[in-house]
Amino acid sequence: MSKEKSTRQFPTNALISYWVDGTSASDDVYSEANVVMVNLGYFSTTGEAKFVPQSPNMQGNIDRWHNQNKTVILSMGGTITPGTFPDAQEPQDWGFFFDDPNVGSHRAEFMASIMPLLSRWDFDGLDFDVEGASLVNSTDAMGFFDFATEVRTFLPGHLICLTVPAKSVIWDWNDIGSEWAAAPYNTLVPMVQQPAFETTFDLVQAMMYDMDGDPDRQYSSSTYSIDDTGYRAAIIYQYTNPHTYAFNDWMGLGDAQYNSYPGIAPSKFAAGWRSDNGSGYVAPAEITSSIIQEVHVEHGMVWESHSDEAGGYAVSQAVKQTLDLPLRRAAKPRMPVRRQKVSVA
Repeated sequence: MSKEKSTRQFPTNALISYWVDGTSASDDVYSEANVVMVNLGYFSTTGEAKFVPQSPNMQGNIDRWHNQNKTVILSMGGTITPGTFPDAQEPQDWGFFFDDPNVGSHRAEFMASIMPLLSRWDFDGLDFDVEGASLVNSTDAMGFFDFATEVRTFLPGHLICLTVPAKSVIWDWNDIGSEWAAAPYNTLVPMVQQPAFETTFDLVQAMMYDMDGDPDRQYSSSTYSIDDTGYRAAIIYQYTNPHTYAFNDWMGLGDAQYNSYPGIAPSKFAAGWRSDNGSGYVAPAEITSSIIQEVHVEHGMVWESHSDEAGGYAVSQAVKQTLDLPLRRAAKPRMPVRRQKVSVA
């Protein structure tokens, strides 16, 4: 029987490791990681929340992680290899729950199934992985937020995490190449300004290695390379510090009402790193560089455990080294983060 969920709190200096079912067959999570994100849950064509593990020892893994005092979260909403789960809604676009003609029945099915699913596997919470076409403007953002706040009412004792691409908060249009592209990128900005944001999400993770390849969100150029350390520091700073935008009414969507971004508290923000040598990867020495350590980082996430193990856990070790530093003041990173207002005509 599932243990009672009595608290909603991530560990101090959470070091989060993604364990990918089908890529990892057994427990290859870094021993000092204190949070495991299990990838991948999904929602079906009817809206039912589901988890169908490929690992034959899934429950054993979860029990082992709990015995090691790790928090274990089910991640849902990422890309699914076509045909893996015949009943899965493809793509896993969260708009299925807020802009589909049958949204009412889909939402009811999800709400009825999510708590029993997490209890069945003894998960401590749920991770909303929001990518691709799910959120491309403020209207989508608020539709998703309404859905997420409803999910919270069904999971009062569970943790809820939100995982988003790097460009979901961006202050300066020079970072993405065009001021016309700024509004569709800032999909997290209106959510953070809602009073219920603090009580809905326990942690926000920025996939700093993910520019998000959906054509509606594609950027043309950047002040910083996606493989640059300074770019990572800029992301952390922009997510966790207040800023005033100068949005106009972008395409009639009313974005001007979201001009004041309060920033996400560092205690609620996790910087996401990539452990395999692909696009967006930075070397462990860059993770521990002064340019990163001068911004305020309390939590870190590593994608993913299998390649992390293959690399001798070098990325996880570097992230932990940074998280274990004494509390630092939130300082502007040593790179040219432009401070002019973002103007969207």
